[in-house]
Amino acid sequence: MQKYFREITRPYDKHQKLKKLTPRTLNSEKEHRRLKKLLTHKTENIDKTLKVTFKDSKKYHGWIHLTIATEKISIQIRCSYAFEPFNDFVWWMEGIQRNRLQPAWEIEEEGYYKKIFIYPVDNIHLRLVVVADDNYALEHCIYKEEHIVLDTVVRKEELIAQFYYGFKYFVKNDFQQKRWSNENLYETLKRLDRTFDCNWDRWRWINQYA
Repeated sequence: MQKYFREITRPYDKHQKLKKLTPRTLNSEKEHRRLKKLLTHKTENIDKTLKVTFKDSKKYHGWIHLTIATEKISIQIRCSYAFEPFNDFVWWMEGIQRNRLQPAWEIEEEGYYKKIFIYPVDNIHLRLVVVADDNYALEHCIYKEEHIVLDTVVRKEELIAQFYYGFKYFVKNDFQQKRWSNENLYETLKRLDRTFDCNWDRWRWINQYA
C-alpha cells in the first residue's frame, strides 16, 4: 500500500515540484494514514446519488458555496476570495484523473478549514472524505471522529463528472467575476477543459448538467 501511495502521489514528471507546501501540509502518506484509522463507512456501500454544485453567494461578495450531497448527507463549503482555492482544485482534479492522488484539497473558510481527501478503493471506486475544523487541528492533523463531516464511496467517473461539470455549469451560468477577486475562474475552467472536455461523451451519461 505504501509503495502504491507513493506512486500515485508523486509529481507528474521528474521536473515538476509539488505545489503549495505549507505548514498545514504534512507528509501526505502520514496524513492519509492517520485519518483512515477513523473511517467507518463500509467500502462496499457505493453511493449512487453524489451531487456537487457551486453557487455564487448573492448575499456576500467574495464567497462561492460548494455543496456536496450524498444519499445521507449534504455539506456546504464556503470558498473565500481571501484564500483563493481553485488553483489547487485543478491540481487536485488532474491528480484524480491520472491516478496520482495529491494531498487533500484544502479550503480555508476564513478561520475554519475543510479538507477533501480521496482514497483509492479499487480500479473503479474512490473514497471521498471531508474533514472540518479550525486551524490548529487541521494544521497538526489531530483528527477525531467529530472532524469527519462526510465519508462515502463513489465511482471514479461519477466523482470527476460531478466536480468538473458542476464547476463548468457554475462558471458559465452563475459566476460573476466582479463579485469574486483577481482569480479568473474562466481561465481556471479552460485549464480543466484541457483535461476533461475531450471526454464529454464518456462523462455525458452521468452528467446532471448535460
